[in-house]
Amino acid sequence: DYEGADGLIYCGKCHTPRSTLLGEDCGELAGRLVPKMCRCEREAEAVEKEKGRVERVERMRERCLPLDEMRAARFERADECKAIDVARRYVDKWEGVRAENIGLLLCGNTGSGKSYAALCVCNALIDREIPARYVTFPVAVTAMREGGEARQTLEKCVKSSPLLVLDDFGAEGDSSYVQSLSCQLVDMRASAGKPLIVTTNYPLAMFQGHADELHARAADRIAGMCTPVSVT
Repeated sequence: DYEGADGLIYCGKCHTPRSTLLGEDCGELAGRLVPKMCRCEREAEAVEKEKGRVERVERMRERCLPLDEMRAARFERADECKAIDVARRYVDKWEGVRAENIGLLLCGNTGSGKSYAALCVCNALIDREIPARYVTFPVAVTAMREGGEARQTLEKCVKSSPLLVLDDFGAEGDSSYVQSLSCQLVDMRASAGKPLIVTTNYPLAMFQGHADELHARAADRIAGMCTPVSVT
């Protein structure tokens, strides 16, 4: 380091000031020479901050998406299709849909890309340090049926996650008891006032007043929370 002609201390590496003079707005301290970060120190600090951010994001991703294949779902790796287009626009408008509690209902046959698209949404939001959670309906219903710690953990996830994806509605079983648990699950999310994404192999018509008696309650609740999209 060296002293410049202006009386400031300069970094011997990047040759930018490592000190500054306090201005008149500092009162009695005006004119005092105080330390400041030079350019290379600011750059090093930025690198460390980014490293810390990346580590936080990856820890969050592991908590929210427990399987490797879930964490690998990314928009840049996806084949373009309607489900991916809808999901990408949902992420782009996240602040608005979050504020207005707007969810998505992705209806389509197997292989239409709806589950992968929902996972892409989760990963894109986690990249922004927003803990989006992904749970399948069968896993969630099983946790509710078991009770105890499993149910408590699920309920905490359902109530607190900024975005919750419930994948594969209809795969959890067709008994009236299971459908009752599905209704409780969706109602719990509705009470939290936070957006929900649901994927299902059922046709869109089922959520437009054409569900059978067994599925009608859960279908109506989902339709009330989510914008329906057909992705065949």
